[in-house]
Amino acid sequence: MTLTNTSSSGSDSETEGCTLTTPTATSVRLIALWSGTCGAAASSLAKLAFSSSSIISSSSYEDDTAATTAAVVFLSWPDLVFRGVCLLAMIACNAFAVGTFLQGMEESGSVKGTALATAANCVVSAVLGVVVWQEEPPESGGVVIGLILVLVGIIILVIPSSSSSGKSNSKESTKMG
Repeated sequence: MTLTNTSSSGSDSETEGCTLTTPTATSVRLIALWSGTCGAAASSLAKLAFSSSSIISSSSYEDDTAATTAAVVFLSWPDLVFRGVCLLAMIACNAFAVGTFLQGMEESGSVKGTALATAANCVVSAVLGVVVWQEEPPESGGVVIGLILVLVGIIILVIPSSSSSGKSNSKESTKMG
């Protein structure tokens, strides 16, 4: 929300008023999508930081079984630094996700903000699972249909309807004075 102070000068008297404006619906709803995206990124970073099958440890000790056993107990310095960076990045992503989630709920309403953040988290988690973690998508078509329905729901929530645009235009600018 933006509060602007407008003043107009008369001959001897000044009239001051405040105009309250709200941001457009599209920009507000994108904040909730960022929240879900950051939440999915944070979960991938946590998997990198804490998983015993992390990319760094599995590639470093792939051939030597004795080194693999030792790697479980003692990690090398590059492994520790990598995992520490992933841990700090995960904390930062979670903090940003919570902040944008609260801001998205405040600006677009709790139902739309929560639905958009959850839908974005599900879609981005599925994409990261296939692309980064090389997970096999299920053979059934139900997953594809579900993903399409989630994307359609996001589109419906992001695109303002014509009936609500008249209401938002009347509420967009309120004269206080």
